[in-house]
Amino acid sequence: MNSWHTKVGVEEGQGGRAGLGSVVWMRVIMIFRYRTGEEIQKGDRILFHREPGRIELVASELGDPEIDWYIQQYGRGVVIIERVAGRTFIPADQIENCEDLEFVSRNDAL
Repeated sequence: MNSWHTKVGVEEGQGGRAGLGSVVWMRVIMIFRYRTGEEIQKGDRILFHREPGRIELVASELGDPEIDWYIQQYGRGVVIIERVAGRTFIPADQIENCEDLEFVSRNDAL
């Protein structure tokens, strides 16, 4: 099972009906998941190499300047922060196999 999957939404332009001369836009959203199946979200409390930390950034979808820059520079993935290793970027294709990343809880304050 992949640690990410995609959601596809279709938006139609010019009149609301798809037909000749209309433009259909497809938007693909990657959703990253922990090995236990929960969706990875910004602010999540985690353990990384058994050290407490949190998810600082989820670089999965364009639309926010900070995330856009991160995706252009490094690709899609997640940034975690914890006191021993500091900031660590985990690319999207490595999240599934990252045994050292464990979900603890949501940060409901965000």
